[in-house]
Amino acid sequence: MTRCTRCGRTLKAPTASGLGPVCQVKSMTRCEATADLWFDTEQLAQRARQRVNFRIEISYKRALRDVRQDFAAARGRLGL
Repeated sequence: MTRCTRCGRTLKAPTASGLGPVCQVKSMTRCEATADLWFDTEQLAQRARQRVNFRIEISYKRALRDVRQDFAAARGRLGL
């Protein structure tokens, strides 16, 4: 006996997708409901760019802070 890959119900006959009839219908309705998500790709891309720029800015500030601390430590070791 095979089982549905999504919910684990016992299937009478194996299917190509591995889903049972109920899960197959649910997955198809979900795909149709999310079919219009491509309209928001510009907004999603904008948010992704903002997150990347924010991470780059944080990395830059941390590296600059580390360089300043290392420089101050080196000056202290030299007695300047």
